[in-house]
Amino acid sequence: MKKLILLCEIFVVAALIVKIITFGSLVGKMDSDEGYYEVKDAVAGALETNQRRPYLKDAVADPLAKERELLTLLIKKRMELTEREGLIAEEEKKLTSLKVEIIAHIEALTVMKEEITTLIKSAQMVDDKQYRDLAKVYEATPPDQAGAMLTRLDKKTAAAIIMRMKSKSAGQVWGHIDPATAAEITKEITRFSPPSDEITQ
Repeated sequence: MKKLILLCEIFVVAALIVKIITFGSLVGKMDSDEGYYEVKDAVAGALETNQRRPYLKDAVADPLAKERELLTLLIKKRMELTEREGLIAEEEKKLTSLKVEIIAHIEALTVMKEEITTLIKSAQMVDDKQYRDLAKVYEATPPDQAGAMLTRLDKKTAAAIIMRMKSKSAGQVWGHIDPATAAEITKEITRFSPPSDEITQ
């Protein structure tokens, strides 16, 4: 856009030069035809002979009016563009500041996420240890009593304990759990997806 304005300004200046040269040629022609005039006589003569010599009317009027108008318009447009560029630069600064702020928030949230993940893993490890300890207790309990105790527990806890028992002990206890409860505990077991090393054979 700035290049276009510059080209238009060059065009206006060139047009001014052409007008001046043309005007000079007309004055030279008038001098050769009419002789030399006094300044006030020339203006008076131009006003009297407007009908006879129309080019004198153009000479008295501003011959560069259109070019001046175009130049004024171009200057106005340039000022508008400069003002708009300033506004855009301010908006870019605001956006850059906002971007830095958002990145800082994202980094803080990432740190918090890592801390929460660590806490969850710690809690899971504590839970797993408790379930393993309970599994050892149930293994040491006679199968009929262990089966009755597991039947009274909520299905999720019962499933977690059975999953951590040795296969032989779990099989013996399983025989003392009624089929409906065993089916519900089995459903809970299938929802778990522990690593293979958590299931003791």
